[in-house]
Amino acid sequence: MQLSTPSTGRRIAVVGAGVSGLTAAHLLSRSHRVTLFEAESRLGGHAHTHAVPAGDDRELRIDSGFIVHNDRTYPYL
Repeated sequence: MQLSTPSTGRRIAVVGAGVSGLTAAHLLSRSHRVTLFEAESRLGGHAHTHAVPAGDDRELRIDSGFIVHNDRTYPYL
């Protein structure tokens, strides 16, 4: 995914399109050429919107933010 093509700055790769990767790519794209790499078919990482049936052919959209945290997986948080 190519975010921008400024005429100055460096070419930067951002790996991972979770909240941090998206933020880094957005801020860096102001003055650099940024390419964003994501292995999944959607952006957002641990932040995700879930469709929950609400009856009567309705659907609620529920956002689950960053709810996964443990010292083994995220030792520097």
